[in-house]
Amino acid sequence: MYHALLENRIPFEMVNSRILEGEHLKQFKLLVLPNISTLSDEKCDELKRFVADGGSIVATFETSLYDEKGNQRQDFGLSGLLGVSFDHAVEGPMQNSYLRLRKDPSSGSFHPVLRDLEDAYRIINAIFMVKVVLRKNSRSL
Repeated sequence: MYHALLENRIPFEMVNSRILEGEHLKQFKLLVLPNISTLSDEKCDELKRFVADGGSIVATFETSLYDEKGNQRQDFGLSGLLGVSFDHAVEGPMQNSYLRLRKDPSSGSFHPVLRDLEDAYRIINAIFMVKVVLRKNSRSL
């Protein structure tokens, strides 16, 4: 993510996860949470308020799966925001793992998240993958 932002000359600021609080977050439109696996209930609540106030988040891998003491939760602390629940498994390490990008058969077009990747037939996939299930009544993708 860091490299993509730099290469595309998109201004950004790195924020320490210890200061994910209301007043400090108001200046941002989007927070990228790169595997911030340990988040307290209070920090999860701050992030939920951030989104309720119009902000957006992108979270990767095990973000919010553990509390501030490192104890694994039954589900992501942010599962409601993410639109998925933890399916109690992490796969990996996967070797020679690739992701094939395809058009949506019903629309005949690529999902907007794949913009500018339409010419990439295959991209390198992650080494580890958290299994998730879609939450019912989810507004997320």
